[in-house]
Amino acid sequence: MLLAINIRNSFLELGIFDGDCLMHTCRISTDRTRTSDQYAILIRDVFAIEGYTFDKNTNSVMASVLPELSGVLKRAAKLLIGKEPFVIDEKAKEILGVGQMEMAENTVCNALYIREHYPLPAVLVDNGTTVKLVGVNENGKVAGYAFCAGIELTLKALTTATSQLPSIAFRAAPRAMGQTIEEALNAGVILGAASMIDGMINRFASELGGLNSVILTGKYTDVLPPLCEHEMIVNDYLALEGLRLVYGKLCEKADEK
Repeated sequence: MLLAINIRNSFLELGIFDGDCLMHTCRISTDRTRTSDQYAILIRDVFAIEGYTFDKNTNSVMASVLPELSGVLKRAAKLLIGKEPFVIDEKAKEILGVGQMEMAENTVCNALYIREHYPLPAVLVDNGTTVKLVGVNENGKVAGYAFCAGIELTLKALTTATSQLPSIAFRAAPRAMGQTIEEALNAGVILGAASMIDGMINRFASELGGLNSVILTGKYTDVLPPLCEHEMIVNDYLALEGLRLVYGKLCEKADEK
């Protein structure tokens, strides 16, 4: 078995693979105050509910955008399976030949998976604390990327930086012109995000010289596609599949030596 760990700003994505088959996934909220022991217990218990246990035959692979949690999760993985995870880092990027651009390791994994599984050129829309858009050109290379504020971050900024806009419960907006403050906030945040994403995809397509795929992953993958003009391929497990793919490639290169 392979345990894949993707450390994001607001949550951890975890997946168990049996060969190339993704057997089970879960998400755990990112908490910088948790210890390695606490994370190990959480991960063990959440998979045990589904009947999965870890032993010496389990391997693990990890990518992180939070350096302050990388060491904590490395120790947690070692507590679970008796050995540290294979960490996708700068050295791994060099081995894969993708170290030419300043990119987060999970972005590298996503881009490599897109290169092998979707028609190119392609744009990845990764929706989380930020919305990250990544352009993959017709040759499978990352041509560039952009960061925009995520839905929750935008809503938080609006309600904390103003005196009369209240905190609200998030829900999809049925129309652009809201009739109440709550409807107006949801319309601006949700439909504004969809419009921003569409506009950025258009710009990426122009710079890529065409576009054959738009892949959406992260949060709100059920909400955004109907609101966007571009047809989107939803892959909720892209980062985990990318980690599995990269792990396999690095293992193959190690065996060749």
